Amino acid sequence: MAPTALFDVDGTLLDTNYLHTLAWAEALAQYGHTPAMARFHSSIGMGGDQLLGPVAKVLVKAIH
Repeated sequence: MAPTALFDVDGTLLDTNYLHTLAWAEALAQYGHTPAMARFHSSIGMGGDQLLGPVAKVLVKAIH
């Protein structure tokens, strides 16, 4: 059998939404930000450029 690679880029085979949400939360936590994970979870599927805009607005409001 030939070597094979399988890519699941849209969550069809594995539901990785929770892991994706956790990764965003952990990345921002490294910089002292802890937005609600529910905000990320509801935005999974958007590109990072679209996801961070709404989250950044929440972070800015929390700082001020």
